[in-house]
Amino acid sequence: MSDLMVDISVRRKSFELSLNTELSENKITVVFGPSGSGKSSLLNAIAGTEPCTGTIKTANLNWQSDKHHLSANKRELGYLPQGAELFHHLSVLENIDYGRVRRQFYSEQERDWVVEQLGLKDFVERNVSSLSGGQKQRVAIARAILATKGWLLLDEPLVGLDAINQRKILLALKSIKTAFNLSIIYITHSITELLTIADSVVLLDQGQCIGHAAIEKVVSEYGNVIFDDALPATVFDITVTELMSDFHLAKVEFKELQLIIPDNDYRLAEQYRCVLKANQISISVAQPKQSSTLNVLQGKVLGINASFHPGVSIVDISVSGITLSAAVTNLSVRNLELAPGLKVWCQIKTAALL
Repeated sequence: MSDLMVDISVRRKSFELSLNTELSENKITVVFGPSGSGKSSLLNAIAGTEPCTGTIKTANLNWQSDKHHLSANKRELGYLPQGAELFHHLSVLENIDYGRVRRQFYSEQERDWVVEQLGLKDFVERNVSSLSGGQKQRVAIARAILATKGWLLLDEPLVGLDAINQRKILLALKSIKTAFNLSIIYITHSITELLTIADSVVLLDQGQCIGHAAIEKVVSEYGNVIFDDALPATVFDITVTELMSDFHLAKVEFKELQLIIPDNDYRLAEQYRCVLKANQISISVAQPKQSSTLNVLQGKVLGINASFHPGVSIVDISVSGITLSAAVTNLSVRNLELAPGLKVWCQIKTAALL
C-alpha cells in the first residue's frame, strides 16, 4: 500500500468539485466542511461509484485515469456510505462476515477482536433487526473494516449517535487502524470528530480544497474555518499516567510536562488528544504561589499578533517545544510588558480532553 494521489473533477449541473492532493497511507485523513461542500462526492469518486475526470492512483495501482476506470469492487477498499443497509434476515455475525469471508483478508480471531473493540461481543448471535440504531451502525462499520486490507472510506459514520457512543467508536477506530495498518478517509462536519480522530485534514468549501495539512497545523492556521469563535487552538497527544479516583481527576503527560484534567473514564497508559483554545490559557509574569488553577506551565513568549477583536491580542508561547496560544487583552499586554523572549507562566483553565 502507498499514498493515494487524487487529482479529479466532479461536475454536476450546479456544482463542481476540484481536488489535487495526496492522501497519506496508514493515517486517518478527515475531510471536513459544511454541507454541500463536496465531501460525499469526493468519497464516492474515490470509491468508484461517482463519475469523475482526472486521476486516482497509488504507487502500484491505477484506479482512475482519462482512459481507465477500475470498478469499485476491484479497488479492494472498505466503503461505508451514508445510509448503508444491513442484511436484516442475517445475524450480526453473518453481516460482519459478509465482506470478510468473500475477500479473506482477516482470520476469525481478528474478526472477534474487531467485534470486541466495537462493543458487539454480546450481540453477535442476534438478528440485526432487533438492534438499536447505534448498534446497527457499529455492525456496518465492522463489516466495512473487515472487507479491506488497505483504504477504508467512512461517510458520516456517527450521525445520529449519542456523544458517549461516538467517543467509544472513534477510539476503537484509532486502535483498529493501528492494529491493521489501515488508511482511513473519514467524512464529517463535526468538530468533535475531527479533533478526536484526525491525523491530517482536508478542508473543503464549495467544492474547493482550502487547506490540507496535519491536524496540529490545520487547527493552528485554519481555526477561523473550524471554530465558530475564530480563536486559535493547539492540539497535542497526551498519555494518562495516573488516575486520581478520589477527586475524579487524571494526570496526563505530554513531552516532559504534566497536566491534571477531569477524569472521563480514561485508561492508564492510553493516548488521548488534548485541545487547548486560546481563551483557556491565562498568562502571569511571576510564578503563581497559591491558585485554584492546577496546571501552571513555564514558557517563553514567541510573538504577539492581532486577533479577531481590536482589543485582544494572541500571544504565542513556547512550552517544552509546543506552541500554545493565549488570548490576552491589549491592556494586559501593556501592563505585563509582554514581549518576545519574556519568560512567563501559562495557567491552563480547562484542558479540553476529547
